[in-house]
Amino acid sequence: WGRYRVFLILVILGTLIGESVQNVILPYIAKLLFDTLATSAPGVAALGDLKHTLLLFTGASLAVWVVHRGAWVIYMYIQPRMMADLE
Repeated sequence: WGRYRVFLILVILGTLIGESVQNVILPYIAKLLFDTLATSAPGVAALGDLKHTLLLFTGASLAVWVVHRGAWVIYMYIQPRMMADLE
């Protein structure tokens, strides 16, 4: 446990941050997107707001993906080493 404490904390934090962004922030950004679509006048004027909201949604989704992958890479790194230390 002592040698892998930092890695385990990173895995736990990565999972918690990824899940909280995915379950709380992404639905809120989707709500902003649909609110913009519902309240904006048709035409070029709404494209700036829509583009900003789509970029925000894409960036948050990419951040969730990176955090989840990072957490799993760390987990895959430490898991066999911890198992080897048990022998």
